[in-house]
Amino acid sequence: MYMCEKLRQLNSYKTKEKGLKAEDYEKIVFNMFVDIGYDNTIPVKIENIISNDLGIPVISNKFESSEKILNDEKIRKGILGKVQVKGENIDIYYNPRTTEDENEENEHRKRFTLAHELSHCILHAPEIGEDRVYVDFYRLAESEESYNNNDLREKEANILAGAILMPEEVISPLYKTLEENHNYIEIIDNLSNIFNVSRNVVRARLEYLGLLK
Repeated sequence: MYMCEKLRQLNSYKTKEKGLKAEDYEKIVFNMFVDIGYDNTIPVKIENIISNDLGIPVISNKFESSEKILNDEKIRKGILGKVQVKGENIDIYYNPRTTEDENEENEHRKRFTLAHELSHCILHAPEIGEDRVYVDFYRLAESEESYNNNDLREKEANILAGAILMPEEVISPLYKTLEENHNYIEIIDNLSNIFNVSRNVVRARLEYLGLLK
């Protein structure tokens, strides 16, 4: 299948075609950050990276018509985000679902969704084309990270999204510093605030890096 040039660029950050190991995800982030000249500002400015540095439009869409179809079919899912290719252009969509009392949670969800969709573009570029889009779902009444975790591609995108939002060279020393004077809950809360991601995402990242004892 033909791969547009933008996807080819993103896919070039991935150095291996199969069997990604832990260090490979960190290498992908390193390759991308070097290419765009990112200076490891924290929290990572994921929307700016996608729209400004990588030149991919970020589009807010509540997917009301699509979710109505899912509801009519009694499928208890909503749409978190989508990657769509049109010719040589890529668009990344996210579902805002903003309410007045969910601002922080909504921001966390948005940031992770954008990083997740970007991760699909990097990891699974050969599978994305005009005839195939990547759509990510959440199960209604569950957390913002409720992607289809039984799918290997979704697991890979979640891992890379965590690595993008919480670079290993930043989070590891921070964790070790916080560990000296804070308990587990305080560490999670601190890192959640520092990286502007949900506590669930922080826990998953720390577990993946083997930092939680």
